[in-house]
Amino acid sequence: MMATALSAGSLNGDGAAALQEVAAGVGEQLGEEIRRLARTKRGRTEAVERQLTQLGYEPRVHDSGEWTLRNCIFSELSASHRELVCGMNEAFVAGLLRGSHVRSLHVERRTALPACCVRLTAS
Repeated sequence: MMATALSAGSLNGDGAAALQEVAAGVGEQLGEEIRRLARTKRGRTEAVERQLTQLGYEPRVHDSGEWTLRNCIFSELSASHRELVCGMNEAFVAGLLRGSHVRSLHVERRTALPACCVRLTAS
């Protein structure tokens, strides 16, 4: 029900945009904690990978430097509200990278199923 209300934008404006804003904020807060604890670029990158693993995204780092997230932690919800969930995931992971100051990775959307719609590319 919450996802339906958010995707319809019935919460005093654009619900999807509000959800993305909240998700980005949560990601940034987690990233800021990573930044406080890990002082090196490598340490922050490894901590981001651990955080994504702990959350259930099942990150896989490829030789190319690209990261794929093999699991959508909201897969049941994404079946009926894909755009809403993908936007939330994208905003969350981007916030995590911003907060942790991992600037060598960038969030992109992917369309392959059943994995997460987010992937990280190296710059």
